[in-house]
Amino acid sequence: MVRAATTELTWDELGYPDAAGLPRLRRQLAAYLARGRGARVEPGQLVVCAGTLDAVMRLCRGLRAAGHT
Repeated sequence: MVRAATTELTWDELGYPDAAGLPRLRRQLAAYLARGRGARVEPGQLVVCAGTLDAVMRLCRGLRAAGHT
């Protein structure tokens, strides 16, 4: 189980985080996916979203930026 108390966050993590999510959270998720799901994922390949709508909007913006209509 991933547990992080606010007392464990660094000053850098309390500011504006990376748009893909906190690196420490992505490392923990990658470890969980490897352990629990057998997925081989690097933390840099993960994006933490605020929900389904956020994920779909990010995907649409990325596709549009790549020239898709």
